[in-house]
Amino acid sequence: HGTTNWPACGEIDIMEHWGTNQNVVSSAVHFPVNGNLNVGQYLTNAQNIAGVSNDFHIYAVDWNAQRITFSVDGINHFTYNPTTKNQYTWPFDAEQYLLLNVAIESTVIPSFMQSAMEVDYVRVYQENNPLPLSFTQYNIFSRNEKYIENIWSTANEINVSHFNVQRSTNGKDFITIGSINANNKSSNEYKFIDDLLTNNVTTLYYRIQSIDKDGKEQYSVIRNINAKTPSQSIAIYPNPAKDYINITSQENIKQIRIINQYAQTVQQLTLSSKQATINIKQFVKGIYIVQITLANGKSSAEKIVVD
Repeated sequence: HGTTNWPACGEIDIMEHWGTNQNVVSSAVHFPVNGNLNVGQYLTNAQNIAGVSNDFHIYAVDWNAQRITFSVDGINHFTYNPTTKNQYTWPFDAEQYLLLNVAIESTVIPSFMQSAMEVDYVRVYQENNPLPLSFTQYNIFSRNEKYIENIWSTANEINVSHFNVQRSTNGKDFITIGSINANNKSSNEYKFIDDLLTNNVTTLYYRIQSIDKDGKEQYSVIRNINAKTPSQSIAIYPNPAKDYINITSQENIKQIRIINQYAQTVQQLTLSSKQATINIKQFVKGIYIVQITLANGKSSAEKIVVD
């Protein structure tokens, strides 16, 4: 942070991982509390990623004059975009140092000897270049053991020709099972149904391949699913969102509550359906919790970001 002390200088944590909390990686921003440059506060969010200590992943930050968005393998999980930007909420209009380090906690076990941090590459893209295509969401669901539903959303589509939905039975050898033309809008949503299931295969792997008009390729993260087990997951997309969110579930949804960062309920819906579209144009930018209660009594809570 040069000549500016912490936390007045700000801190952007692209990725943090603790050995005592395997399979969890988090991102965060640190900045001063309002009115005091010597006291810090932070906002953070995390993703669960199996085998994170053994596999390579792409940890990225998209940082511009308005917002900071963090992602893992192209899937966004945290956006910081304060409505008021000043020296307390937005010290991120100055240059930052890029640090890569392994820290030793005081609770380390006595037998600890060494730990390696293996980095394949570090890349920095110029601000005045068009942002690469971003897969902001990608989920797959098994529907009644009859078909697999692929749902994904993107941002920064520029000169994209189409998307290929690809399937594999071993996670390595993929074939294209269908294509969808690209919309080339700033925010896009897509859905593809795979009803050609293989009876003697239980686990299936999927990914989305984007093809630019000049032939360049880009891939989403790989998702796998047990095709014989109906998905109980709830999907909320797009996320981050601007005008609306879609919610889909394997079971009927009984109630939806949206809660802001001050623990206030800003919208509540009662319904009996497996999907819903909610208008959020009137929402203030920020982080919200979507609480969903299903007809079978089960409930879940998901975090969304409203841009």
